[in-house]
Amino acid sequence: MRLRFSEREVMEHLLGIGLVLSFVLPHTATPLLLVNPLMFAIYQCFRMNQGVYRYNWIAVVPILFALLINLPQAVKMKAIINAGTVMMYFLCFPIVGKVRLRNIYLKITLVLIVFSQIVYLFHVPLLSNLLDRLYPIAEMDVHGVHSMRRYLSLSNFTRYRLGGMYRDPNICAKSLTMLLAGFLALNYGKSMRTLLPFSILCFLAILVTGSRTGFAISAIIIIVYLFLDKRISKFWRWSAVLAALGGMVFILTSRLGMRSLNISQGFQNSASQKYLIFQDYLDHEDSLFRLLFGYLDYDRFVPTVMATIDKFDADVGYLIYCFGFIGFLAILVYFFTLFRRMDAMRYIFFPVLLWMITLSIVMAYRSFFSFMLILSCVYGAHKKKLGSP
Repeated sequence: MRLRFSEREVMEHLLGIGLVLSFVLPHTATPLLLVNPLMFAIYQCFRMNQGVYRYNWIAVVPILFALLINLPQAVKMKAIINAGTVMMYFLCFPIVGKVRLRNIYLKITLVLIVFSQIVYLFHVPLLSNLLDRLYPIAEMDVHGVHSMRRYLSLSNFTRYRLGGMYRDPNICAKSLTMLLAGFLALNYGKSMRTLLPFSILCFLAILVTGSRTGFAISAIIIIVYLFLDKRISKFWRWSAVLAALGGMVFILTSRLGMRSLNISQGFQNSASQKYLIFQDYLDHEDSLFRLLFGYLDYDRFVPTVMATIDKFDADVGYLIYCFGFIGFLAILVYFFTLFRRMDAMRYIFFPVLLWMITLSIVMAYRSFFSFMLILSCVYGAHKKKLGSP
């Protein structure tokens, strides 16, 4: 018997494969060159006659202006490509329309990420060496993921952060958080039997990355979902709240040593350092024009404060430096109008944008590709009935 697939089914499978690739392609410069043509191809294939999102110009125009005024300057070609990539993300939204994202591809992505974490955790030589070649990084041992050789126990486990194929645990946590938010938003109203296995595995994978922001955002996403789904009894909702409060008490009093549970250190070290770098830029920038419209190329930024990090390490700093306060505010307005036009599911997916404050989504171009792809599917499934997009 010959298998037959409708056009929509083919589109759904191609979309799912594209999502998996956006998460697991090797993290080298080559995929970045493929992003724009890939975005255009997805845009053409999956629009399915859906109208253009009317507020795209809010983000596109300031970025285009920053690009034009900086072209005469000595900016790198990489910066021009990057700016064009970010502009393309906004210009093509919603990237997909009327095509659903199948759960199987979200699950495949999660399994691949968790599997890579396990490979480095137990140091399976054949597989870890293969991952080393596929996902090269300059400093293999920077987060301890490659140096673990001893048996697994509670005493040594808490000292390691598992970044898996991403190597950087913060990027790994960001990817996992996007998957969690997308899965819950796209499966609203389904049974706990469908939701729990994915959510629990994803939450545990986020926890072992040691990412404080990822831990907090994933907990918020799960609690918000419990209160949005009216089928869930009040008992389970308030049990979740009490569990969260108990978890906070445990975090504040625990001596376990897991990085993701050490919230106070996050404010003292990571957050304060990023603030100092950003404050340093504002203190030394004497051009109002540049403050408003940016430099485009963040490689030109050289901090003067003595800190352990030498870049903004967060979208707040990167976006303002590249596109100025005008571009940064325009992007915030864009997301505000976008999420305002969605139903209650916006409360599930919106917290992911907190990565803009502590790390990066928009200026981490690969992450932004995955983010906008999932967001397009969520937007299509949960937009308000307001006429045109």
